[in-house]
Amino acid sequence: MWFELLLDGKPMGDMHQTVRQLSPALKTPLNLVTGRVAGRVFAPGAEQLVLSWKRPPDTNVAEIKAWDALNQARFSRITVEACFCSVFQECWVSKLDGDLPKPSPDCANEKRTSLQG
Repeated sequence: MWFELLLDGKPMGDMHQTVRQLSPALKTPLNLVTGRVAGRVFAPGAEQLVLSWKRPPDTNVAEIKAWDALNQARFSRITVEACFCSVFQECWVSKLDGDLPKPSPDCANEKRTSLQG
């Protein structure tokens, strides 16, 4: 129903802005694939790519250093949280970090910042 990206605990509404804050020296353009989360149906156990960015060619040392800084920051500074419901309207909130989702009465998102591409 909703997906929220946080940088250093602060909700971010734009992926390009987030990447620029993480690694201002990165000049390689981001190719982002975006889509709505609400209304999507996934089979149990299905996986969905959420975030990815290509590593620049090895020929550009400065870009590689900037990309490596971004790659390291994603483990310590980026977190995500999502709320999803089953077809039976049972809802859960997850940080998508491998922990079990926590039950939620619904997926109200009035206090959430929706991530834009």
